[in-house]
Amino acid sequence: MVAVSWIVRVAPLTQVDSEQQVDSPFEAMMSLLWDLGTSGIAEVDGKLLAGFDNYARAVEALAVLEQDASQPTSQGIVQFNFTLEPVTTYPQDTATATARLSWPDGAVEFSLSTAGAFGHGRHPTTVIALDLLSTSLAAHSGPEPLSLLDVGTGTGVLAIAAAKTGRASVTAVDIDPSALAVAATNIGNHGVPVALVDDSVESLVGSGQSFDLVVANVLLAEHRILARHLARLLTADSPSDQDVDRTSARPSGLLVSGYLNGQTEELIELYRSVDRRLEPVLSVYRGEWVGHVIRR
Repeated sequence: MVAVSWIVRVAPLTQVDSEQQVDSPFEAMMSLLWDLGTSGIAEVDGKLLAGFDNYARAVEALAVLEQDASQPTSQGIVQFNFTLEPVTTYPQDTATATARLSWPDGAVEFSLSTAGAFGHGRHPTTVIALDLLSTSLAAHSGPEPLSLLDVGTGTGVLAIAAAKTGRASVTAVDIDPSALAVAATNIGNHGVPVALVDDSVESLVGSGQSFDLVVANVLLAEHRILARHLARLLTADSPSDQDVDRTSARPSGLLVSGYLNGQTEELIELYRSVDRRLEPVLSVYRGEWVGHVIRR
């Protein structure tokens, strides 16, 4: 999994009257930022935020934007403030981190090796995913554990947390060999029953597998690619409403995180486009980041 580790923030400082004023002062910048390799773009509170997973690319983008903004424009915006802000730092190979998952009648806390893989437990999107996971698993009181798929497992932090609760039968998948090696070490160190799979989400769909809860703490760009596959990996619909005892219904759904608050509308519409019945039922916000549980 790729972590957004730098945010280029653009704020307009001065605006003049113009008959040619466009809907967004950032329209041209957005196109340029995609060309420069941004991982995601959002407009939040009148500011433009662009995520980058690589420091050198972020610095290059900042320089290009500053140069471009110095040119005359007819859009009415004559001055911008540009800043480059760290969101998270990749841990060193020997680094360890601590993650915690809690619910009303219990909690698990554990350390894990990061070794450069994403998922050290402190990034806002990981904390969001842990919060949503806590609530989802706490809602399940049935005798059988939920089947759970952790997509882009990274260090295995979410898979390990879910397995430690005893409330989920966990499968974790990643296509990054280095991440798989880190996750395998962490899973082995904790002795938890997690099935670690070196395969793509598309292959899982093709094999006919399905899960009660699909967890995807990945960037919006990856959600765009994976959404239709993740929706198909959900377990089949429950019987008709009148046949369901809602106090014992399994809390199935998609747990999605890893994107900026300003991208929420696009993400929800993305999942509705693959299945019009999918709607967010739970949301968690941390600063500029957000995550949802989405169910049919």
